Amino acid sequence: MIQYLNFEMIMNLLKRCKSFCGSFENKDWFYLILYTLIYLIHCLVSWQDLTKINSQIESEMILRNGFVSFWHLYPYHVFSVYLISILYLLFSYLIVSVFAKLKMIQIQSKITSFYITQFNLFFFIICILYIGNVLLGIFSDTEVYTVLVLCFWIGTYLIFVNQNGKLFRNQVLLESGSVFIFSKCIGYMIPILWTFILLLLIKR
Repeated sequence: MIQYLNFEMIMNLLKRCKSFCGSFENKDWFYLILYTLIYLIHCLVSWQDLTKINSQIESEMILRNGFVSFWHLYPYHVFSVYLISILYLLFSYLIVSVFAKLKMIQIQSKITSFYITQFNLFFFIICILYIGNVLLGIFSDTEVYTVLVLCFWIGTYLIFVNQNGKLFRNQVLLESGSVFIFSKCIGYMIPILWTFILLLLIKR
């Protein structure tokens, strides 16, 4: 009887945990919080290795520019990701606004929920990248490490572009009210253009 009750209690507890996790996953800020937690846990676990990386970054930055920006160092590096996410949304808003001003497209849902969905997609990809990079670190001493990282980054980037295209296909319509491949192309174009802009800024 006691064993039966314990089993029932465990099953109820598991169901509650599952429902809680399901409701938490549906929150607008789920992937942002998930990335932040994973990042902080990784920093705590690997702090000794990260301090060595910080020293290397400081040496390189001093030789190159003569000063060190705090957001290039761990754990402050996370703020640069937050900044990039905000700038990405602003860039997306600018592109969509231009096409909307030209009377070419309209957003089907509320503008706030649309950009929240895009924000979640951005941090969903960031979570995949971060977890994948940590796991691929196991192969850092092997000859195939560079190939694995390159394939993983390209694959994740293609997923990001494809999912953003699907988001625009489902949420962005022509002014005539019909869904058209043009909407999907805008979804493809935004992350690709944003990537080129980031690459240009990094080179400078």
